[in-house]
Amino acid sequence: MREFPTKFNPNNLSQFQQFKYERDICYLREAIYEHYLNEKVANNETKNDEYNPYETPFDLQKFIFARNPPRITEMVKAICVELEKLGWLTTVGHANSAIWIYPKSGPLPKSLPEW
Repeated sequence: MREFPTKFNPNNLSQFQQFKYERDICYLREAIYEHYLNEKVANNETKNDEYNPYETPFDLQKFIFARNPPRITEMVKAICVELEKLGWLTTVGHANSAIWIYPKSGPLPKSLPEW
């Protein structure tokens, strides 16, 4: 950060929780995007079969541990809606443990539990 945002001032104290939510959801988007970009490299180094980056779910617990977002359930719901608008299906693991993100066409991820 080169300088503080102009909204970081005493007049906005009542909005700081909303600022945190907005920042946390940006970091969640970035973390999910980076996870799937990096997953290809890992899979292609070890496997010669068809590339399915969605077999490995995004680990929400790591994100929660790193950022401690107070409104994680609300954030995950919003992220899932965004992803579904982009053509993905999503499944959230028990107690926000992980998010499986996979294409609407094709088989379900083999790693997706049957609850």
